[in-house]
Amino acid sequence: SSTVGPGRGPVYGTNVHTAFADEVAALGRSDIFTEVSYLNGQVVTYGTPGSVRLDVVVGSRSAPTAIWDLKTGSAALSPARIAQIQSHLPPGFQNVPVLEVRP
Repeated sequence: SSTVGPGRGPVYGTNVHTAFADEVAALGRSDIFTEVSYLNGQVVTYGTPGSVRLDVVVGSRSAPTAIWDLKTGSAALSPARIAQIQSHLPPGFQNVPVLEVRP
């Protein structure tokens, strides 16, 4: 959030997510991916209807070891959202931890 500065609301959240994705990509690590979408156990095109779009996937897209979900303001990662995310991950990887990250 230091890149974006102070703020709140949906536009601020989008800006923070974009800056976060840029910062993660700048790490240059081959085991961290940003903005990955899954549907029924498969990696799908960003924005595919019914898919879950994840902020960060750690490991590989086909074998994730953790999911990072960026939250701003009063937004929180609920147990229902964690279950939804996990249900769309590849078979055998549906119990990986989904962790809330705050800027």
